[in-house]
Amino acid sequence: MATTNIQIFNKNQNNALPDNEYNNCTEKNNGFLGVLARANVFNKFCYQTSLVARAIADFMVNKGFDAKDSVVNTFTTNFEKAIISVISNEINARVPNSRAKNTAYQKGDIVTDASLPLWGELECITAGTSSNSDFSSLLPNPVNYIGLQIQDGSVLWVLRAKRFSSPKNTPIPFNGQFVSHQVLESGTAKTYYVPVHPEIGLEMLDYRYCDGQTVGGFSTINMQDRFLMCKSKVTNGNGNAGTDEIAIKREHLPTGTFGLSLTCNNWPKSLNLKGTFDTGNESQKHEHNDGYSVTVQQGNSYGVKTISGDSLKTAPNIQSHNHKVTVEFKDIDITHKHSISGTVTLNPNSQQKISVVSQHYKIAYIQRIY
Repeated sequence: MATTNIQIFNKNQNNALPDNEYNNCTEKNNGFLGVLARANVFNKFCYQTSLVARAIADFMVNKGFDAKDSVVNTFTTNFEKAIISVISNEINARVPNSRAKNTAYQKGDIVTDASLPLWGELECITAGTSSNSDFSSLLPNPVNYIGLQIQDGSVLWVLRAKRFSSPKNTPIPFNGQFVSHQVLESGTAKTYYVPVHPEIGLEMLDYRYCDGQTVGGFSTINMQDRFLMCKSKVTNGNGNAGTDEIAIKREHLPTGTFGLSLTCNNWPKSLNLKGTFDTGNESQKHEHNDGYSVTVQQGNSYGVKTISGDSLKTAPNIQSHNHKVTVEFKDIDITHKHSISGTVTLNPNSQQKISVVSQHYKIAYIQRIY
């Protein structure tokens, strides 16, 4: 265990000049000019310098290196090692490790290799131990697509594009080009779409267009024609609560004046009409044998039955007399029917729109499948 013997002088700060006085004192600016030094000034100076020395020593010890004043060169070397260890840890945290032979890797490990394209890095998707071969021998030449899976011993790597990463099975927006691929499944050709990296220009086989298909054992979420809405609370699952169709209720409809379209039919009515009319003066001599009777042909639409004269008899020598005629319409059936057709339209002066929606900017969604 690393240790140090560097101590703080005047740890309790007894008889030390206060900060405000020490900042302006003559000794701090010009040094000790006389034979004797003021104790409170000397105590302040020793406390501050020893404090810095102890802070450096604690830093070295925390990094696993001794900080002792026995050998100056050893102290200096350990101080350098402590600084280098901090730099190395920072670099390792920011830059992937290089792939090594015969090394165990866990799922999710990120490494690089000199034989990779400058845009690429390796992600372990199956844990295992790497082979004893140089990685360059495992790569095709040239590397012409992203998402290449490489078997390295028992480790399975996938070649990713740097600065382009997302969690598996999580849709992300993508504004770029796609390339179609086909695969034969159960005798049927299925088409799926692969995005093209917008900067590198290579196909990303580890991503697919989110169209809800299951092709080659990989499924995507269907994001076609979907509208994203933030959840009102944190819940598990995809939260796909929308529907493709909605019901328009009466209160959703616009107001206005509408045209008429109707049919009136089957209005039956039976009538029985009878009336007596004076025929006027008869000035010609005539006789009545069996009364006065006239039969009229039935009307076309009104059900006229008969017109018969009144059986009034008069003497044949009386020329001037009147006749009364009774006209009777029996059981007239009247049916009144109208058919009115037209188009129901909104009155443009009172029409209201249900909503006003701006144009949409459509963007595709892609999903990492492995």
